[in-house]
Amino acid sequence: MSLDNLDWIANDLIPDMRPVMFRMARGGTPFGLATILADDTGQPPAGAQMVVTLTDRHGILFGGDFDDEIARRARAAIVDGKPHRQTGSPAGTVLIERVGPDDPALRELEELTLLRQPVLWSSDGETRSCSATDRYTVLPAGDDMARVIFKPYQRLVVVGTSAFAMTTLRLGLKLNWEVELVGAREEQFAASLPGLSTINSSPDRFLQAAPPDRWTAIVVASGDADSEIAALVPALLSHAGYVAATGSHALASERNERLLAAGVPAAAIRRLKTPTAPGSETRDPWDVAQAVTTDIAALDRNETAPLGGANRNGRSARPGARVATAASRGA
Repeated sequence: MSLDNLDWIANDLIPDMRPVMFRMARGGTPFGLATILADDTGQPPAGAQMVVTLTDRHGILFGGDFDDEIARRARAAIVDGKPHRQTGSPAGTVLIERVGPDDPALRELEELTLLRQPVLWSSDGETRSCSATDRYTVLPAGDDMARVIFKPYQRLVVVGTSAFAMTTLRLGLKLNWEVELVGAREEQFAASLPGLSTINSSPDRFLQAAPPDRWTAIVVASGDADSEIAALVPALLSHAGYVAATGSHALASERNERLLAAGVPAAAIRRLKTPTAPGSETRDPWDVAQAVTTDIAALDRNETAPLGGANRNGRSARPGARVATAASRGA
């Protein structure tokens, strides 16, 4: 069996190649980038990518011999600098190109990613461009250009250190999300949960310093009613795309009354989720964590609307955290 057939297992099935590309650029390493232009199956869709170096491979497109051939051509492109196009079932059409570590479009992609701005990446195999975009939609195929829209990384903010909080953040880390735990000291979790950002601050101060956008999910699982309200008020008044609080549905009406009294509009309170396992009122932390991440992932998959007034303020107060987190996502 070819070692190439095992590369994707060793390097994880990561669907977003940006962390890998950024790591290659920082290391001064050119790489081959394979992008599906069009295919008949939709599995994977147009825009799916694979990154290939002379010795390694990241990601999977079709698997087996097809990906082996794509990797071979990508390595040829690294050496000769010439783009390649591979066609034929089930690969559809795949653009294979060399990307240098100093490519201007790649630098722009990282800068806009750090700002949590949706980005349009375009390439004809020789010339690449990168620009901010106001939409996140699947782009129609039809010409010989690779076009990929990169949305901001999914961000998960967990408030509290209860069992529900811990299981939710652990599952978020498994999904390669950017996970931040508010109200904890770094030394408590750094060793056991690599990739986790800990914020020893109150939720309102943290959310003001790092404003949520529509790709931010906030889960409040403090286990204390007063702390819960203190965190939910700024969360529900923010641009966060998803806000949830653990606890039984029986307590939801009392919590809603307290939120109203704290000045949160009724329309904002209706955004609040109380996740449970499907068809039950289970209190098992892992069941609740799975319900939370399933809800967030469903919102992400269904996102096709114009971005409109979404908060694109970014995380400029902590730009280094973006690079460090990107590296922890498999790069």
